Amino acid sequence: MEINQAHIKTCISLIENKLNWGPGKKWTTKDYQNLSSKINEETKVTLSVATLKRIWGKITYNSSPTITTMDALVQFIGYENWRSFEQSQLKNEEENPKIKSHLLSFAPIGSLTKIGVLSLLLVLLGWTQFKKKEKPLKPLVKSDYEFSSKKMVTEGVPNSVIFDYDASAADDRDTIIIQQSWDERLKAQVYKNNNKHSTIYYHPGYFNAKLIVRDTVVSEHDLYIKTKGWLSLAEYGVETPVYFSEKEVIRNDGSLYISEKQMKDKNIDMQPKVPWVNYFYMTEIDEINIQNFIFETRLRNTYSEGSGVCQFVHIDMRFNGSYIGIPLSIKGCVAQIALYDGNGINPDQSKLGVDFSDWVTIKLVMKNGLGELYINNKLSYNIDYSNRDEKLKGIQFAFQGGGQVDEVYFKKLDGSVVYGETF
Repeated sequence: MEINQAHIKTCISLIENKLNWGPGKKWTTKDYQNLSSKINEETKVTLSVATLKRIWGKITYNSSPTITTMDALVQFIGYENWRSFEQSQLKNEEENPKIKSHLLSFAPIGSLTKIGVLSLLLVLLGWTQFKKKEKPLKPLVKSDYEFSSKKMVTEGVPNSVIFDYDASAADDRDTIIIQQSWDERLKAQVYKNNNKHSTIYYHPGYFNAKLIVRDTVVSEHDLYIKTKGWLSLAEYGVETPVYFSEKEVIRNDGSLYISEKQMKDKNIDMQPKVPWVNYFYMTEIDEINIQNFIFETRLRNTYSEGSGVCQFVHIDMRFNGSYIGIPLSIKGCVAQIALYDGNGINPDQSKLGVDFSDWVTIKLVMKNGLGELYINNKLSYNIDYSNRDEKLKGIQFAFQGGGQVDEVYFKKLDGSVVYGETF
């Protein structure tokens, strides 16, 4: 499939507008590392810094990017895939064809009458004077704004949330946005003369809601959507996920598991786009601080057919302010995942590849913010969160296609169990 270069440029422009970091030509390597991290957070796909630099023209490369790369980039700006993005661009081009400028081409300039030239000058002069008289925007004072929220139910999803805000201090020309979480795609425009906005959260989690005026965050607060015990759901490309009860997913063998048959029984197609199975436990475990704890689990991905061949898995531990993520896949697909810590991306993905034909054991030991990650009882990575001091708010397991969790433990460094579940 040939990639339209003009559409790539449009995609780049939309990403730059979303990030508001200025033109990509001026970005540093750290900026591209941060972009890689953001894309991974939102799409579960890892694009290397070198790949991103090639897309932005920072590195000379004669070949076109792959469809997989472009899929991830356009998913970051809210499209399903590159094909749907290209179709939207072609539709825009059909509805808004470029008009070639033929200004004054009907006659040489010398044939214009003096009256015509004078009229044109007067119009331009009038517009210039009008622009000069436009009033400057009001100063942006963050303390002039208020922002809070209220959940309709204490715990569980779906959960309607009412945002109360006061943006009356905004200039009439300002754009006012409420962003629901870290995901910058979840935005809604609101208006200064109103004071309420409602939305539905379909996923539990620890979110950071923002009130944004003039591309500036003027107020923000944490929003905690809790679960009662373990919550299981499947996502397959529509807004509302399919939920499963604990009775449906807790097995007699002592594991948490949604089978392929169960998903098909709920009319979830497994191909060509493979669904994601998620298990959430979003309840405070405040005795666990990101600085010092032990985490242990045993799991496996149970689906490997068709486009689910990579068997991607993500383990996300949510703290109030950050998260620790552990991605896994089969060995042949590790180029699409990456491990992050407080210092950014780890360039070595090789040890994140595992064999899911048997159970995979994960152990993370954090001591004074420095961690040792063991995969199948082998020390695989050292991670650094020494600059963080946050409490654990929950954990999420995400499996491409399907997966099974056998046990979950959070312990103190002396080995005493703070939270344990063997299902």
